[in-house]
Amino acid sequence: MKKSKFINVRITEKMYAELEKIAESKGLTLPDLIRHVLVEYIERHKS
Repeated sequence: MKKSKFINVRITEKMYAELEKIAESKGLTLPDLIRHVLVEYIERHKS
């Protein structure tokens, strides 16, 4: 099994709180929400 890569990103307290609120409303953890957002971004920007 391949090891996952780790990304460390700095965000504002306000952005963190908003993301937490969205994740909670969708029944997701914050890391799961971020992965979902990244997958959507990648899909929209494929060449």
